[in-house]
Amino acid sequence: MKFTKILFLFLASGLLFSACSKDEETLEGVWDLQRVETSNCQDPTENSIIDFSANGGCQTLGPISVCVKATTEFKNGTYTTVFTTTTTTLGFNETETDTETGTYTVSGKKITVCDSFNDCRVGEFTISGNILTINAIDDESKCKAVQTMKKR
Repeated sequence: MKFTKILFLFLASGLLFSACSKDEETLEGVWDLQRVETSNCQDPTENSIIDFSANGGCQTLGPISVCVKATTEFKNGTYTTVFTTTTTTLGFNETETDTETGTYTVSGKKITVCDSFNDCRVGEFTISGNILTINAIDDESKCKAVQTMKKR
């Protein structure tokens, strides 16, 4: 469960979207998380690569399988991210859904996102076609998080 909470924090802190008028049209809409790579963490056990486009976003560790999906909608300076986590242990399934909402602003390619608790993070983004890449550093863990999302 610690992994899911860390992932949730990275996603919430890194979902920083908006841009100038042309990019604004591109950013608005629904994005599916494809990949999260964390590196340079103070605790090396937190370094990871999770490819949500492979194996349905599932990872298996022994008898435990965890599947995570995240979808973010950006609209009019606000975002809503829905995380769905399904954990299977010894044949028993448990599904949990978490929703994160907040606001976002942009200055050039620097993005600031503030969640509903007014916890604000800054990162950088690029858009190439229907692929959005976000780079951010978590203040607490010092992990560099690179997130890739695909527009629906």
